[in-house]
Amino acid sequence: MKELPPGWVHALADEIVASTPNALAIGPFGSNLKVSDYRDAGVPLVFVRNIRADAFDSADLKFVSTAKADTLHAHRVKNGDLLITKMGDPPGDTAIYPLAKDGIITADCVKLTPHSSIDARYLMYAISSPAVKRQILQITRGVAQPKMSLDRFRHGVKIPVASSAEQKRIVATIEEQFSRLDAGVGALERVRRNLKRTRAAAFESLLDGDFPSVALGSLGDGPRAIVDGPFGSNLKTEHYVESGPRVIRLQNVGDGDFIDARAHIAPEHFARLQRHAVLPGDLVCAILGEVLPRAVIVPDGIGPAIVKADCPRIRLTPAVNATFVWGVLNAPATRHLVATKIKGVGRPRLTLSALRQVHIPLPDRAEQDRRALQLVEELARIRRLDSQVADAQRHAGALRSSILTTAFSGRLVHQDPSDEPASALLERIAAERASSNGHRPRRGREPRLLRDELSA
Repeated sequence: MKELPPGWVHALADEIVASTPNALAIGPFGSNLKVSDYRDAGVPLVFVRNIRADAFDSADLKFVSTAKADTLHAHRVKNGDLLITKMGDPPGDTAIYPLAKDGIITADCVKLTPHSSIDARYLMYAISSPAVKRQILQITRGVAQPKMSLDRFRHGVKIPVASSAEQKRIVATIEEQFSRLDAGVGALERVRRNLKRTRAAAFESLLDGDFPSVALGSLGDGPRAIVDGPFGSNLKTEHYVESGPRVIRLQNVGDGDFIDARAHIAPEHFARLQRHAVLPGDLVCAILGEVLPRAVIVPDGIGPAIVKADCPRIRLTPAVNATFVWGVLNAPATRHLVATKIKGVGRPRLTLSALRQVHIPLPDRAEQDRRALQLVEELARIRRLDSQVADAQRHAGALRSSILTTAFSGRLVHQDPSDEPASALLERIAAERASSNGHRPRRGREPRLLRDELSA
């Protein structure tokens, strides 16, 4: 652990919380709070999903009745309390509870009521800093659901504490820097949204003009040009292996882009499914999902492959430019027209017959080639710009971490030798706690249920 600046100390959570009962607590477990207790109004419940990096998300709040909340008073959270996630990848997201009305934390949330001498926003940023995040990672256990216990958080995380005056200077400077950074990130997000609209417009431009409308099924190269994948027992989970011929699935069909998600079957099984085989340059079209149709071009170098059900292969006649047809299938206007043919609500689906009847405008081959080339060049330009914006967003995230690292190593704001050292602050908090004459329950007298929750 790095050496702290003069006047700073490392503190455990117990040393900086308020001298009140349940100043450091987690949510109720088991039958103490069930889904059947939830209400549409009443006392707010705080879930892990409400706690985001330095912000509280109040969307989709659930509630319990006042009577139920009264039975859960040990898990109450008040305006200004700090919330920390016990689970996640990794845990340790923080937020300050902003609501005027008291709430109840649920399992997998930690509530920390800071002592009045500790700035809650300072504490939130300190726990979000890379140095403290690394400590939280070290005390996290589990694979499927990484989680830290309250006991490990209480004893295993050391938080850098500055003087009260310096805490305020640090918070003010962090928030000034973050405000500028957030403005830049917002601008980058707007650029990405504009690029997404520009991409949709590029596909849509293929439909400009007055050309004959032709059914997709009539453009195929032979009677089995549009073929779906094997169903039922012909391709089951147990048929998949570590390596071998590829299976093109819905996971491979992005919004116009082929996604290299790997799945394989044994060569001998592939030999029995040749009618479903795909070749580079074929189209694969998703017919199941919220956005339909979604078409991709099978890339070169994919090797032997078949399609799975719900993403049929389309093999066009050489007289048709496959890139042009691919673009038309992904155009917003095409999807709008196809929407009336989609069946189902929970699992929207386009039948193979309906796919064959999708009509697309078809200019002469020279015009198809010209428009396809123009589309490819425009999409390449958009991808380059989008990649640059994504790099800038990653840099913004790294800069945010750098600001926190600088802040909690004492290098973000000036050091004032006249500030009271943090050690004196902690001594005062300890003295106050000692004089509170048992307001905080002794660890040895905790009821069994609370002891179980502490170690969870």
